[in-house]
Amino acid sequence: VSHAIENEKEVHKTTKIYNTDQAVCGRIAGVITKRYGDIGFAGQINIRFISDVGKLFACFLIP
Repeated sequence: VSHAIENEKEVHKTTKIYNTDQAVCGRIAGVITKRYGDIGFAGQINIRFISDVGKLFACFLIP
């Protein structure tokens, strides 16, 4: 994911996530915002999380 952010590329991943990882979307959005700000991110990040946690979590980064 970091390579896609640094180079404005597209990435598709599926990964297991645990209850201690629920801030991951916010952290990714924060890195993108810090790097690109108002310019905008030309890449695309698609991550499918697999979890048994049973809680809903999400973060939206809107241009």
